[in-house]
Amino acid sequence: MARIAPTRISTVLLDIDGTVVDAKNCYNSRLKNEIGELVRDGVCVGVSTNRALKSSMGIYKELGLNGPILFEDGAAIYLPLKNKRVNLITNVVKLNSAKALVVEAINSGKLAFELKMDDVVFKLNDEKEYSISVHIRKNDGTRCDYLVSQIVPAVESILANFTNLITYDTGRGNFLVRYVDSGKGVGVEYMVRKGLINGEETIIIGDGDNDVLAFRMIQMHGGLAGVVGNATDRAKAFADIYSSSEYSEGVMEILAKVKLLNSEVLGGVERA
Repeated sequence: MARIAPTRISTVLLDIDGTVVDAKNCYNSRLKNEIGELVRDGVCVGVSTNRALKSSMGIYKELGLNGPILFEDGAAIYLPLKNKRVNLITNVVKLNSAKALVVEAINSGKLAFELKMDDVVFKLNDEKEYSISVHIRKNDGTRCDYLVSQIVPAVESILANFTNLITYDTGRGNFLVRYVDSGKGVGVEYMVRKGLINGEETIIIGDGDNDVLAFRMIQMHGGLAGVVGNATDRAKAFADIYSSSEYSEGVMEILAKVKLLNSEVLGGVERA
């Protein structure tokens, strides 16, 4: 049976990579104006991202956002207007032990040798506090998205004794290792439970498989999920609102629907 969306959106949470920005870290300059209009209308616009806090703050300030920042795939939340941080993961001892093994396999050349990838560079993201993120590049700097799925099983083998960790391909030229019981859905559930966002009046916009947990959680609380045109098939399967346009163009298209919804012109979005 079809369900009817809320009649007002008070919070928008945006994924960054693959949603707001493309593979070159670029976005349409008109997006800032579109977000500014929502903010002036009283809508809280924040972030739900796999990025670390530092790089999240960069895009946050550029776009003039005013909402919460759910970062590192739901590991922590930062409230810029209150200068308050909430760590949902408080013990990283096992993660750091796992990171040491991954770094050793990279620096020793073991990982590249086993995979017969001598022309590949593995670069650890040192900003990450609650996950292990390694970017895969050719020697000339080009992304190797197509190789990551081959690398993940090798990393899983290295970390076989860490049963509480999960390794996956982000779809953006890197693999990520995080705790099994973390994820964007955990962060969204916390924000709803603590009253940081109103679940019934929230839309989360994303593009990847790691957004699905956030989508499902906000939908459980009566909110909406939106995807841009370049989203994965799995992300699209859980979406309420779709855009045929990619990246920031798709975000603007969905934000236009939010504006219509809030102005009572749309009168509700029917869910499939």
